[in-house]
Amino acid sequence: MYKYKRVWIETDPLIMGVRNGVYQVELKEKKSFVSKEERNYYESYFASGINAFLLDDFKRIDEKKITCVTYFPLKGALETDFIVAAPHERGIDFLVTEKCLDVLESFKLPTYNKFKVNIEGFPSNYFAVGFPMVPNRFVDYSDSKFVDLTTKEHVQIADSEEYKKYFSIGDRKISVKYRLDYDIIAIQPFGLFFSEKLINAIKMNRLLGLQVEDTEMVLK
Repeated sequence: MYKYKRVWIETDPLIMGVRNGVYQVELKEKKSFVSKEERNYYESYFASGINAFLLDDFKRIDEKKITCVTYFPLKGALETDFIVAAPHERGIDFLVTEKCLDVLESFKLPTYNKFKVNIEGFPSNYFAVGFPMVPNRFVDYSDSKFVDLTTKEHVQIADSEEYKKYFSIGDRKISVKYRLDYDIIAIQPFGLFFSEKLINAIKMNRLLGLQVEDTEMVLK
């Protein structure tokens, strides 16, 4: 049984440099692209329906059509190895430094999006990366663990339709009936999970900007 932990961007203002708790940099439509053609391709790719970003039908963005995208830091934003940009695009999880990318690529990864980006004023080389999602039909809801965020009581959920009926629910364990030999796995709609081995490597390399949550994922 393989175990993973959910990850997301670090929200501490002392690390991020900003207080919004979500993003440090932003895209500017008229300044971020080297040409109108590249902007149009970028927008058309990310306007695709959700199925285009699921594991079964995932198609990588064409790096040759996106030579570089420039992002602009918010006032006070600090340089970290993991960054989230606004607007958030389905198909891009993080902007990562080249050092960070080298660590990620030393592990087993699915086919994923990767293209070079520039963050104005940040000296490091950055890349946008995004991972395909495992469809929620592979989630074993009955074997997963959920909690009512109001009462803090355990909630038993049978399937995705029942899950949609809850407005205030947290997850503690996501059980997946899909054996994947990857160290990064995204699960629709529960987010991005890293293997314990990868998390340890990130800590050993002192990569900044990633927050490891308590929620675990188990592959059955």
